[in-house]
Amino acid sequence: MTAILTQNISYIPGFTQLGATPARMELFEDRVVVTTLDEDGAAIEVVIDTPLSELKISGSLALLKIIVGDVKRTIDFSFKARAMMATPGGILGVGSVIRDSGIYGWINEFRSRGVAVKYISIGHTWLMALAGVVVFAFVVFVIATNMSS
Repeated sequence: MTAILTQNISYIPGFTQLGATPARMELFEDRVVVTTLDEDGAAIEVVIDTPLSELKISGSLALLKIIVGDVKRTIDFSFKARAMMATPGGILGVGSVIRDSGIYGWINEFRSRGVAVKYISIGHTWLMALAGVVVFAFVVFVIATNMSS
């Protein structure tokens, strides 16, 4: 069986990203497989091997959450994207990093195979941030107007 897509990623098995381990994700015609890797890139353990019919995907930026039943695991396509988001103004420059991470190719392949995908794109993230700024500015304006009365 030949993989349609293969990419080295970071696998986050728990709740914190501090436990991220190197891994390889492979998409086959009917399933997705994630294998953890050692420091030399050799396979250690298959941690996800599930049919696409049982798979749900959610995520945003360069993170995808793989959901199979009640089990949720996070896949990180770009540590650089997360690091950029932690810097002031990082949201403005992270778009090209996310695009280069390869995540959009995976999302398109999952969708084309009928997998339920809920992904918040960088455009949606920018709109939510802009809406937050507008609401904040409006609240400050209203408070300032009422204080001067």
